[in-house]
Amino acid sequence: MSLFDLEHPIVLGPFGGLSSVALAAAVSDAGGLGSYGLYGYDGDRIRSTVAELRQATPRPFAVNIWLPMGDEVEPN
Repeated sequence: MSLFDLEHPIVLGPFGGLSSVALAAAVSDAGGLGSYGLYGYDGDRIRSTVAELRQATPRPFAVNIWLPMGDEVEPN
């Protein structure tokens, strides 16, 4: 855990479309690894979301960048 400066072995699942800056920052501030799912985000939105996360917490956080390849199956 010292590699990531975490106090607790907790990782927030980075679910694209369901992530929030506030929740990711709260998990990081509590000593875990807050994560944010960036499913379908373009470059500008990724940069602005990461900037929001950096502003919301001084602690480490993770982002999950999903790059759609065009062959994904839509859920029913």
